[in-house]
Amino acid sequence: MRGSQVLVTAGCLLVHCGGSMDGRVAVSSAEAQEPALPPTPTPPRAPEPCLVALAATGAQFEPARLTAAPAAMPGCGMREGVIVSRGPTGLEYRPPIEISCVFALTLPAIEETVRQVAATNLAEPIRLVRTMGSYGCRTIRSTRSPGRLSQHALGNAIDVGILEGASVHASVVRDFRADTSEGRFLRDLAAALRQAGSLERVLDPEYDAAHRNHFHLEGHPLAEAN
Repeated sequence: MRGSQVLVTAGCLLVHCGGSMDGRVAVSSAEAQEPALPPTPTPPRAPEPCLVALAATGAQFEPARLTAAPAAMPGCGMREGVIVSRGPTGLEYRPPIEISCVFALTLPAIEETVRQVAATNLAEPIRLVRTMGSYGCRTIRSTRSPGRLSQHALGNAIDVGILEGASVHASVVRDFRADTSEGRFLRDLAAALRQAGSLERVLDPEYDAAHRNHFHLEGHPLAEAN
C-alpha cells in the first residue's frame, strides 16, 4: 500500500496534478475567462428642492441645458435653469421661456395678476403670452444702464410683447398708449405687477425707447452663477 501511494505521488508530480513543475498554481481556462461582475449602478440623483416645488405648481417645464459662460462675461449663467412652456394656471408661453427655477416660482403670482387684470378690462381671459426674450448672456441694452450684466444673463427676466385670448390681441407696441380695452389692460397690468411685489422691476414703453415694444419683467436679485 505504501508503495502505491509513492507511485501516485510521483505520478502527480509528472502530470503537475493542479500545479506546475516550478511550483506555480495552474489556473484553468474557464476560470481565466470568467466575466467580471457588473459595476454597482449609481443611484439616481434626487431632484433639487426648487424643481420639486416648481413641479408642484402644475407648470409644464423641462430642465435647461447648461452652457459655459463666455470668457468675456464670466458672471453669465443659471443655476437650475428650466424651460417653461406652460405656466401653473395653464398660460402658454410662446416661445417657451428659459429662466432660473427660482424665478419660475414667481409665475403663479404673475399669472394670477394677469388673470385679475384681464377680468377687469377684457371680456375673456388671457391664454397665450408671446415672449420676446428670456435667458441670454448679454449686457443691459437700455440707454440708462449700458454695459452692466443684464438679469437676462442670470435667467432672471423675461420680455413680453403680446398677450392673447381667444379674440383679444393686446400688443405692447401697438396698444400700450391706446384708449382701448387692450390699452387699459396693458397699462393696468404693468401697474398691478409693480404693486404685487413678486417682481423686482417692471419696465414698459414709458421707461425708454428700448422698451417701446415689450414689458421687461425682472425677478428679485439672484446670486451670479459663477
